Amino acid sequence: MSNRLTTAVLAAVFGMAILTPAFGYGGVQGTGVASALPTRLLSCTPNPFGRATAISYQVGRAGPVALTVHDASGRLVRRLEAGPRPAGSYVIRWDGTDGRGHTVPAGVYFIRLTAGGVTSSGRLTLVR
Repeated sequence: MSNRLTTAVLAAVFGMAILTPAFGYGGVQGTGVASALPTRLLSCTPNPFGRATAISYQVGRAGPVALTVHDASGRLVRRLEAGPRPAGSYVIRWDGTDGRGHTVPAGVYFIRLTAGGVTSSGRLTLVR
């Protein structure tokens, strides 16, 4: 699937504008200190991945955070984070399993971060 088509599918499924994540930053665990940085996904390393990937994101201000994984059709695969978080940078590991612990098939998956009224999305490729 081309990047433009993937972006269009993601936009249609989630009904949102797509923010391109800035990959390449290594996150540090949340500090609770207010951040001048925006809420956004930072990186997914490695990507593509086989066993697990580390998803880095930052939250600009304290509040509810939702970090979810969706398949190419937009169906929720797994909820990685849900609840209040202080401002700061975070890293969470996804091991390629769904919400019930079952291994998901190889393919393209989308990460969606929602916090403080901001939504940021990124694409992951799982290879087996």
